[in-house]
Amino acid sequence: MWYRIIRLLKAGGNAYIFYSNPFRYLVGLLLILLIPYAIYIFWGSLIVIILAAFGVYFIFKLIRSAFEKAPYS
Repeated sequence: MWYRIIRLLKAGGNAYIFYSNPFRYLVGLLLILLIPYAIYIFWGSLIVIILAAFGVYFIFKLIRSAFEKAPYS
């Protein structure tokens, strides 16, 4: 019973917020929906950049060691 009353009050509050300023309500809702994707993109990009840096470093080491071991012609 209390849960239904709280749900009704929340719905009324959301309707009032939407009625008073619909643009702000929609922007807030959009931001709440986009935050998980932004976090996912940020951490995914960070991991990809770190892996790319490791790849460049190891390729550089491999090429450098190959040139050091190569006989002079």
